[in-house]
Amino acid sequence: MKLYCFRVALRTLLAVAVVFAVVTTLLLNRLFVKDASPSVLVQDSIRQSADERYRDQQTQTNAILAKLEEDDLSGIVMTPHVVSVRGTSVVVDRDSPAYVTALKRLGFRDDEEKNDFNWLLLLCLANNDGSDECLRRDDYTRLKYYQKVSRIPGLRETLWKKDRLCSIMHLAYQYANGFVDSSCWILPSQLSQFLSAIEFMESDSQWIIKSTSQGRGAGIRLLTKTEIFQEKISFLSRRAIGQRYFGDQLQVQGLPISVRAYVLVTSVLPLRVYLYREGIVMFRGGPKYHFKKMAGRLWYFDQLRNHLKTKYGASAALKAFDSIGNAVVKMLLATQPLLAKEFEKMSGEQRPTYRCLHCFQLLAVDLMLNSDFDALVVEVDGQPNLSETDKDSSEASSSVKRVLVQDALRALFVRKRVAGEIAAALNNLEGIKITGINCESSADFCLSSSDIIDLLYSRRESKQLGNFDKLYPSAKGKTYSSFISKINLKNEKKPSNLWHYMGNEMHDILTKLEIQYETALQRERFPLRNSIRPNKVFSELKTRKFRDCVQDPSTKPYLSMLSVSPGTLVPPFHPENKAYEVRVSNEVVLAHIKAKAAHCDSEARLESKNGPPTPSNWSLNVGSNVLRYYIVDLSHTHIWVLSQYIVQIVREDLTASEAEFDPSSSHQVCSLVQECDFVLLSWERCGLQPTAASSWTSFWEKTHASSVTECTSGDAEGRWVLPCGSCQNRRSCYWKLAAWVPYHCRHAVLPPVVLQGCLSNKKVLFLGDSTLRGMMYYMIEKINGTLSYWDKSHTAVAFKDIMGPKSVTFTYFPPFWLPEDKQPVLEKVLYDLLHSNIPLANSRQTVLVIGGLQWVTEHHLSVISNLLERMGLSKIAVVIKGFSTGFNQPIAGIRYRTLAEQKGVFWKDRLLAKSSKQFGFYFVNTFNMTFSRYKHFIYGACGCHFHSVIALESKEAHDSTKSTYHVTGSINAAYTEIMNNLLCLAK
Repeated sequence: MKLYCFRVALRTLLAVAVVFAVVTTLLLNRLFVKDASPSVLVQDSIRQSADERYRDQQTQTNAILAKLEEDDLSGIVMTPHVVSVRGTSVVVDRDSPAYVTALKRLGFRDDEEKNDFNWLLLLCLANNDGSDECLRRDDYTRLKYYQKVSRIPGLRETLWKKDRLCSIMHLAYQYANGFVDSSCWILPSQLSQFLSAIEFMESDSQWIIKSTSQGRGAGIRLLTKTEIFQEKISFLSRRAIGQRYFGDQLQVQGLPISVRAYVLVTSVLPLRVYLYREGIVMFRGGPKYHFKKMAGRLWYFDQLRNHLKTKYGASAALKAFDSIGNAVVKMLLATQPLLAKEFEKMSGEQRPTYRCLHCFQLLAVDLMLNSDFDALVVEVDGQPNLSETDKDSSEASSSVKRVLVQDALRALFVRKRVAGEIAAALNNLEGIKITGINCESSADFCLSSSDIIDLLYSRRESKQLGNFDKLYPSAKGKTYSSFISKINLKNEKKPSNLWHYMGNEMHDILTKLEIQYETALQRERFPLRNSIRPNKVFSELKTRKFRDCVQDPSTKPYLSMLSVSPGTLVPPFHPENKAYEVRVSNEVVLAHIKAKAAHCDSEARLESKNGPPTPSNWSLNVGSNVLRYYIVDLSHTHIWVLSQYIVQIVREDLTASEAEFDPSSSHQVCSLVQECDFVLLSWERCGLQPTAASSWTSFWEKTHASSVTECTSGDAEGRWVLPCGSCQNRRSCYWKLAAWVPYHCRHAVLPPVVLQGCLSNKKVLFLGDSTLRGMMYYMIEKINGTLSYWDKSHTAVAFKDIMGPKSVTFTYFPPFWLPEDKQPVLEKVLYDLLHSNIPLANSRQTVLVIGGLQWVTEHHLSVISNLLERMGLSKIAVVIKGFSTGFNQPIAGIRYRTLAEQKGVFWKDRLLAKSSKQFGFYFVNTFNMTFSRYKHFIYGACGCHFHSVIALESKEAHDSTKSTYHVTGSINAAYTEIMNNLLCLAK
């Protein structure tokens, strides 16, 4: 009874508490609403409407996808499963038997009535594009999305013919860094260019001359340069292709080989391509036998994989087959602009942007491999021989063909529902525009209904690929970003309605979607992976390696070995000495450090008790670099720190001992575009190069004379220039005087009073990472003459007591420390920044500066522009900071970009500059200024920070007018001065 009474009393108290809370909330809401200013109410309304808009867009996206999928699947189900086989009789008789079994299994029947359009699949079997035998070009636009035709119009004229393939591979070589040299010339039309290209080659250099009509290795001759010039007259009367001999070929069992890969292309705009896991390896005779195939000597791909693994290792086999896929994708990407022009000719009133969504084609692509396992496409067959009685067939060839056709057809007619999966992925991506939902401007990159249907087919195909692997699009799509950027820059005359299907925007969206699909699949396969915390002790024991050690307990706090390369420890290593110094030259930017604990239960860990126990690379900034090795005991439940060793690596600072420059002394004026160990621009010279200037004084007067036009953009081409005793000796240079000098204009260094006037009463908003934060602090110190506050803010920070601007605000983005699925999108962070600074003038009185290391994309520019338009701020000044160099060294735990990837970053930055101007934004090119002096970074394992903020000790610490901090870094100062100039232009 007492328990019952207690429960009743408790329920009564809870009810009273709830009523009190509700009444209090209502009263407070009424009070604050009554006293709130109109601007606050407007702000709350804007925020609420934005949240509602996001939810509505997600709902609409789900609904549109579901409706389009329902209509498309209904069409597939309602349309009779009829196949119409057309083409030339010879090819139909040869290849149709390979399709019969697969078509029967899929429930297809033959088109007995020969109805022009009452079919689901049209199988075109001909050695041409089939416009006469299969389907007229005008009829393609009459087809439904779900009807499939096994022919891509225009493909024969771009890849199938050897001379056209030659042109495509020549372009691919120009677009791609590190691509196998595929330069070739079509004879006789390009005979003069061919002869000019080989004129300065060695006389015994070897060149392939092959017929444009014969295939399968026939009609191939290997000639030297001398022989070509002797026979040059004969080339005027016959069509042929001339190209450099693909030397150093990969040989198997002492013979050169080529591989035949089967490739399924299910879409061109955008590209969608699959590679069959099995293919044919053909053994060939050497040059003496004109590289002809050896009858009956064929291997499977698997046999080649196993051979490469056994002889060269698993990584070699992986690289070889990755190279095959990359070569195929780049070939097809280079083909897109030409096929787009073909599709434009087919567009009409019914389909103004026709892109042949129903077209697919099975290709046989022949490639060769060199001894570095790089692949080169040598021939493409758009109607591969699928007959098992092919004279070149063996059991290897026949068994591949039997399953190939079945897997290709099964991938084309998948009925699985994927709309929900695609909608979830789209809703996870920032700033995706969909026509009919949130596409507000003709300038926006928006997904149309046909784009959505294309996404549906792409995802469905992925569900039933059999032995096909998806080459493109893929989660590794960034591999092709640089290649696509160069295609964009190369093709100025773009097909107006179809270009965005080949551009970076669509490429980025498809890549991000594939990443979303892959992430979702991993979560589905391993649902508990993130919820289980592994036993820490077990984890530690797993990482232990067998090594020489002792069991004496007294040795637990000591190292048995410590080394730094390059460099020498001072004093020499002794276990009981726990502090060392190493001095290295200015040229050294990477140190390799290794330590070994003496006791078997101890381990040496770099920088923290949870740091890496293995040998590590360390990025060295100029001056002092202090590293700590923690000796930890792993024999306990928790890690115990027993002791620490300190290693100070001092990298030489060339400016520390630099004498004051005497203009009257003998010297040269030198320029620097790039270092010779970091060449990104193949057309530019590397290292310090002498200029034509007679003296530093005359050079400076000439380049900074009032007659020289002031730069009106922040990406004017330029180089670093400085005086040196000799350009051959960088130690004789006066690096403190190094200046970034454009070729055709000049950047003024504005006095503080001028900059104050330019920014008078303006609100300046910064959104970016630490590289942009360094620019902001430099600007504030210059305006104020002091920097009284500084911190490494990773959130938001505001400054108001500044001479000139009304306020300066900084918000950190992107938050790299968060998991990818937890990171906020740019649109929301930018909205919060703008909203928190209301009121904002829709004029140049508001300045927005956005950028950072390497995270801004063309898509972000569209997000920024659209958000400003929606918030009524389309007329404010926007400055985009370009990329900075970084990730140049292989450091554990830090992303590392190879030289080829760094070249891709350069081209991406160029494209970002071009796009920024198209949006009406200013652009500051910091990449050229930083990669050319990448060794001069000031701190950070990424090698990307070119500024540092140091505390200044003041004798008058009580005087608040004295500066307490100072921003150092001449490179950061140089590009911030360019930004300051742009801010003054934005009047």
